[in-house]
Amino acid sequence: MDAFPRNRYDNAEFIRGFDTSSVERDGNEICISFSISNSENEEMTLYFPGCTAEPDSSLMARAREICARISELDNLVQQSCENEWKQNGLPIENYDLDLAHIEVEQEIVRLEYYGAKVNTQWDAQFRKTEDGNWKTINF
Repeated sequence: MDAFPRNRYDNAEFIRGFDTSSVERDGNEICISFSISNSENEEMTLYFPGCTAEPDSSLMARAREICARISELDNLVQQSCENEWKQNGLPIENYDLDLAHIEVEQEIVRLEYYGAKVNTQWDAQFRKTEDGNWKTINF
């Protein structure tokens, strides 16, 4: 098994989950939650920070796009972890991360990760470029 596997999440499964779920309130936060099959927690939640009511259509479109490209974005995170591990020599367990949840805003999307073996929490932030690609902004 590859230490930094790619294509860990199924875009189609995320789209299906997103399309068949409803916006709900989790305490003070607006979110959408759905089941996924290949995760430790077997559920994914997309949060909409700053929203006090149902997100507008552009924010929902952004969230759906993230679901459609989740594998691509996670692969960027996995590549970054692999590069960092090769560079600094820390134990590989420090880079074994699972996707905890996603935060969707107009300008920035955050993929929040937690350590599978080491107690850590880390987020990967992305911004969409003018050419339609997603660029990492904090790693």
